[in-house]
Amino acid sequence: MKIVVIGATGTIGRAVADAFSKREHEVIRTSRGSDPHVDIDDPATLQMLFERVKDIDAVVSCAGHGKWNLRVNVVSPHWVTETLRSLKMDESRGLAATDVAKAYVAAVEGTMNGEVLEPATFV
Repeated sequence: MKIVVIGATGTIGRAVADAFSKREHEVIRTSRGSDPHVDIDDPATLQMLFERVKDIDAVVSCAGHGKWNLRVNVVSPHWVTETLRSLKMDESRGLAATDVAKAYVAAVEGTMNGEVLEPATFV
């Protein structure tokens, strides 16, 4: 599948993009600093993305939420271990970004629609 990951330079986005790549999907990694430039607060950048990148099978936004006419599932992670570590907080209540990424993979590869996925159930 050709999958666009918006927010692919962040902690979760990077892990999600890597998870799809390891599963041999074609991953288009986007962010505010990428080419094509994508900022979910600027609809024109999303339009430009869809004009430049053809035949997209799925869009995963790790940057926030967007409103597209596509099948939509939400992944709702709690604390991510890497974030807790960077904040010098107790990591024991976190979930690794690579484990959070598994829920994003399930959201795209599965058949569910309109679901809120809890990443801990995919570990």
